[in-house]
Amino acid sequence: MGKGLFTNATEVMTILDRVGLRSLHWTTFRATSEQLGAIDRSYDVNFSVPDISYFVGAPISTIHSIFRRSKKRTGKARSVVASYSKRGKGGFYLSRGVLSEVYEAQDLTSLGDSDIAESLDLPEPAIAFARDKRAHISEDIMQSLSTIYPDKEISQPYLSE
Repeated sequence: MGKGLFTNATEVMTILDRVGLRSLHWTTFRATSEQLGAIDRSYDVNFSVPDISYFVGAPISTIHSIFRRSKKRTGKARSVVASYSKRGKGGFYLSRGVLSEVYEAQDLTSLGDSDIAESLDLPEPAIAFARDKRAHISEDIMQSLSTIYPDKEISQPYLSE
């Protein structure tokens, strides 16, 4: 849109913003003070950046940017908690965010494993694995969530409103 106007994308976005329009190509995310605090506290937990993104509700790029500016770690934690592959049968990778979604679906719905697997686009063995390892994985997720959100009562491996 700014071609031939001797301006750059940032200036075009500013102009659009001033007249009350949003750019279709460039969007910005403004983290709330609660999200910024949660991101700051997440430096010390064993979550990957995509997991932090899921639990904080901020884009991955925003979290990377904040970590980079503060010269803190990026990508130290493994994002995959479990992976499984059987020759010719496919496999699955489970991050803490996906496991949290599985546990939330198991707790808050009456769906069976096959329905949860279908709704989350996961193979059924992944749901069975999550169920079998719930005690250990849930504790890890809840401890990290308690660090990220010290003012919230964390009693499940997912955030409830």
